[in-house]
Amino acid sequence: MPSPWARIRSLIARRCLATIVAGTITIGVEITSGRRVRISLDALRRHLIVLGRSGRGKTITILRIAYECALQGLPVLFIDGKGDPDVREGLRGIAQANGREFYCVDAMSPAESCAYDPFAHKSITSQKDMIVQLRDWSEPHYKGIASAHAQAVFKSMAYGGVDADLHSFSRHLSVNAMLGLARRGAGKKGTYDTIKAEILARRATEKIAIESIDSEVASLTQSSFGELFDIHAARRSGRKILKLRDAREQSAIVYCGLPALTFPDAASRFASLLTGDLKASLPASRKQWLILFDEFSVFANPTTTLNLINMGRSWGASVCISTQSCADLIATGSEAFLRQVIGSVNSYLVHELTDPADAELIAGVFSTKASVEYTAQIINNNQRSGAASSRAVREYKINPEYLKHLGLGEVYYLNKDQPDDIVHAKILPAPL
Repeated sequence: MPSPWARIRSLIARRCLATIVAGTITIGVEITSGRRVRISLDALRRHLIVLGRSGRGKTITILRIAYECALQGLPVLFIDGKGDPDVREGLRGIAQANGREFYCVDAMSPAESCAYDPFAHKSITSQKDMIVQLRDWSEPHYKGIASAHAQAVFKSMAYGGVDADLHSFSRHLSVNAMLGLARRGAGKKGTYDTIKAEILARRATEKIAIESIDSEVASLTQSSFGELFDIHAARRSGRKILKLRDAREQSAIVYCGLPALTFPDAASRFASLLTGDLKASLPASRKQWLILFDEFSVFANPTTTLNLINMGRSWGASVCISTQSCADLIATGSEAFLRQVIGSVNSYLVHELTDPADAELIAGVFSTKASVEYTAQIINNNQRSGAASSRAVREYKINPEYLKHLGLGEVYYLNKDQPDDIVHAKILPAPL
């Protein structure tokens, strides 16, 4: 049991705003001592997993992380796979309290959202890659055809002076539409014949390419939240437009709600577009950027996500993954993907885990320690003889059973750089 003094310190910490310590964020208080539990921004740069079953406080934890990072001046991007309005409003409050720009792209409330421009500040090649990434390809041949066609469309729009968004891209998929764009830019001396020839070269595979691309784009543009991707309409109406690179430079707070339960297919494609945008936007700066994925299983492109984790650190990405079970990572990719994520992430905040396999796996991540196991000799009638043997063994530093019986808002915190300092903590809710 905590000492009376520890309980008093803990109560004071919960009722008061955490003291800002440069280069760290405060997430809670240690249960036994009442001392503040902090994570350094450097540790955050090497990524964080928040794990635990539903209803045990993961969202409170990641909102606390977002709040603390905002206090430190970091831009925050929260990608919400549940589409939780409480999270959205919590982030809005964080932005207002810190005088930050707030962007909300919520698929469940498109009328109250800003528009989203994933193609802003991108090269034609990056724009093409984001479109191709919207689907899984079983045939490289068809992927190549679609890729070449998409690149020709973006090149034609740039040549014709049409800003690219998903709607304008969809309208100009045909060769004839691309030729019309080329004619608009024909005054650019010496280039018209070249781009015209490139467009006409797409005629032979036009039907295959459009069939491969159009349905994927239409799943977003023709969805109930398709207006969010119409940048031209947003400009006419004065609607705010989210451009991730600009939001990062503004140290803005960004909420993206992707309700996978309501729109499973569209949400998955929206997530692919968003992670592709992130991947292409990161190299524009080295400014530290907190990127939170809540309900990670929604983000169905393990390759892109793994690239964000493995390579994003060099460009300032601090990735926080929140999920209910390690099985979600397997469902998203594979067991190899799970091992790669666990191997790449530096810090863990573990809420209650009721799945024995999860508890064993995470206890293994928390590592083992040397111990001695004693065995008593038993003779007739189950009586001890008084003799015994001993052997050196390894045992978990944190018993898996402890992970199965944590209270609401309680976590075990591990930083791989300090493997012997395992902290049992109570998360402090963000004062919203």
